[in-house]
Amino acid sequence: MQPEQAFRNISNTIAGKHRLEASNPYLPIRGGSVTSGGRFRCPSCRHEVVLDHYGVYGLQRNLLVDNIIDMFKQESTSPRSAAPERTEEQAMCQEHEEEEVNIYCVTHSVPTCSMCKVFGAHQDCEVAPLKSMYQTQKTELTDGIAMMVGNNDRIQGIISQLKETCQTIEVTGPVWQHLSFCLCLSVCLSHRQTTETRMLL
Repeated sequence: MQPEQAFRNISNTIAGKHRLEASNPYLPIRGGSVTSGGRFRCPSCRHEVVLDHYGVYGLQRNLLVDNIIDMFKQESTSPRSAAPERTEEQAMCQEHEEEEVNIYCVTHSVPTCSMCKVFGAHQDCEVAPLKSMYQTQKTELTDGIAMMVGNNDRIQGIISQLKETCQTIEVTGPVWQHLSFCLCLSVCLSHRQTTETRMLL
């Protein structure tokens, strides 16, 4: 079976993980057909799922799987051509060498590909589109740099004030020393005069 046909057979998911192959004739079903209600057992986790009157159309869609299906449909309808050469700007997944890195694993803080989310090591992880995470982290970095620049300007202002204070002290220091000497001399003379006056009395 071609990969395109395999992905076309994936019709729905339950809780983002359980996959239902609607065209699988060996899928055990009780109480009716898959499309009109009944029960079926997930081939991956063996969890039994009850279908309502909407059948498979009432199940939750998996957008990641839908995107992969659309990708294979586009490749199947496009004319066959030589594989484009990879440029240095294209980041490829280490686990799936043919897949470009297009999502960001928030749980592990690493970029990854859609295949890793659907079938690989990041099935249970929280993910986000790579472009949106890039913009978010770029904004956070820009805000952090702006805050650092603001703090640097404030520190430079404090340093300038300290320099001005030091210069003022250097200029007025000798004056204060002279005034302090005169004050001490005046106190000494006053004390001596008081002592001599008492001796005369």
